[in-house]
Amino acid sequence: MKSIKPIKFVTLTNKGYLEYTHNLVNSIIENRIKLELDIFTLDNESQSYFNNMNLESTRIDNSDINFEFKDFQLQNSDNFYKIVYFKFYCINRLLSENNPVMFIDGDIVIKKNFINKIYNLTRDFDLVAQSNKSPHDNNDDEINSGFMLFKPGKTINKLINPDRFSLKKFSKYKFHDQTYINNIKRKFNYKLLDLNLFPNGAHYKKYKYELDPYMIHYNYLIGHEKKNQMIKDDNWYL
Repeated sequence: MKSIKPIKFVTLTNKGYLEYTHNLVNSIIENRIKLELDIFTLDNESQSYFNNMNLESTRIDNSDINFEFKDFQLQNSDNFYKIVYFKFYCINRLLSENNPVMFIDGDIVIKKNFINKIYNLTRDFDLVAQSNKSPHDNNDDEINSGFMLFKPGKTINKLINPDRFSLKKFSKYKFHDQTYINNIKRKFNYKLLDLNLFPNGAHYKKYKYELDPYMIHYNYLIGHEKKNQMIKDDNWYL
């Protein structure tokens, strides 16, 4: 069997999202997780911020788009799609190096080392991802696009390449990156992770006192409600 290269871990940030990304980084450090995170930034201020912390970051060239990329964008705002569009740029760039690539949203905290648990799954699956199922629905098959591990391959590399779709076309997807991923998931083998071990925000809110998770994703919360809840849960590392 062909050996699999080490996973590349990546996140995307801008000036308005710095605190969350910094919190993600600190959760990795303070919980002693051996995970090197590639940070891609959408503006010069956020790149300087992490460079001053001696954390290497990559500045994405978005000069061809007439938009102020520094501002915090609510996930239900009209301009949110312009931010998350660049997730695919980050993932595609690292996939081209023929490594598995895991994208991690900045509103995630890492609690325990999950790498070995999910690494072996890439032998059988092209994509391993968090489930977006809420305790309030029966949708057992929806991918959450904030925590995804891609194995490089012809199909994956083609579908994840942002040259495949324009920013204008991307804006038409209801939930942008998440809608796109769920639209194409039947074209490759994928697996959703156990929500008790890799909970999304809704699952964690309901079952938090019963769980001992590897990570927690504070989605389902709008704006800085995320930070307030992280602080209440003792998951704010700044």
